[in-house]
Amino acid sequence: MIRKANYSFNASLITVTEPNSVSVLWLGPQLMIIAASEVFVCVAGWEFAFTEAPESMKSVIQAYWYVVEALGNVLIILVTRFGSSYRQVTQFFFFAILVFLATILLYILMKRHEKLKDDDAKYNDGPINYELVMQNDNPQNQL
Repeated sequence: MIRKANYSFNASLITVTEPNSVSVLWLGPQLMIIAASEVFVCVAGWEFAFTEAPESMKSVIQAYWYVVEALGNVLIILVTRFGSSYRQVTQFFFFAILVFLATILLYILMKRHEKLKDDDAKYNDGPINYELVMQNDNPQNQL
């Protein structure tokens, strides 16, 4: 803290918190795990959205994926901002509950998605063999 007294400045050090005794290197493995999990989730979500979306909706589904990610980040900001009076352990517990609820929701949605896919496969005769279709449509084959 710097104070001005007459024509001189007096500086003093104010310690708000004690220095940490744990090395910052302990953060390395944690950050690597978080980065890897973010990559796995993003790549899996992009792949699912891209393969399941119709051709005309691929960019819209990708944009929707980014909006959902942004809303998740906003939720984290709100929880940390308004939950700052709580201990950090309480915030982490709250995040764990949110992740658990999101997992249950995604499980229910994916089970429904698989059921719809199975119902579609039941009514179709399987994949279309385009070579046979082209041979049958060729007028020379009908002579």
